[in-house]
Amino acid sequence: MPPFIAIMPAAGVTVRYDGEWAGLWEQFVVHDVLRWAAARLPIRDDSASRTIGGDSAGGYGAVDIALRHPGLFGTAESWSGYFEPIADGPLHGASSAELRDHDPSLLVRQERRVLRRDGVRFFLSAGTRDRGVVRDTRVFAAELRRLGLRMHVVVRPGGHNGRFWRAQLPAALEFALAQRPGANE
Repeated sequence: MPPFIAIMPAAGVTVRYDGEWAGLWEQFVVHDVLRWAAARLPIRDDSASRTIGGDSAGGYGAVDIALRHPGLFGTAESWSGYFEPIADGPLHGASSAELRDHDPSLLVRQERRVLRRDGVRFFLSAGTRDRGVVRDTRVFAAELRRLGLRMHVVVRPGGHNGRFWRAQLPAALEFALAQRPGANE
């Protein structure tokens, strides 16, 4: 595997946080984390070199952030994520307009031209015992396909847990690293 740098910030003030990656957490990733990495790490400063991903609520957040900030990430990965906002965490009490502004199913249609132009790719995964997530993942993948966007879907045995996420990690890393400039050199 080629060298890469992974930055994995926690969302929330505790490890038990179970809310959306929106509001302060979205701003933290988009502004603070990316700026910090550019200033301190030997990384390329182009979207094709950046992947954003997460599991469960983090999977939702990764796709939401990538779609709300076109041009920042070349790959978005959702591991057992969902594709409609839930009014919790920073979106607790959000208006219907705010929820629409964080709805990947709507955002992907709005940003499709930019996403196609920039070659943004999506990696979606779900465990077979996580039936609702499998259904939602397949529906979102069908929409990506219909819009002509590049994606890869992994549905394999497993549930909504670390065991599944560890099992699909090699495929997720391979997908993320395949698009990097210089990956085939």
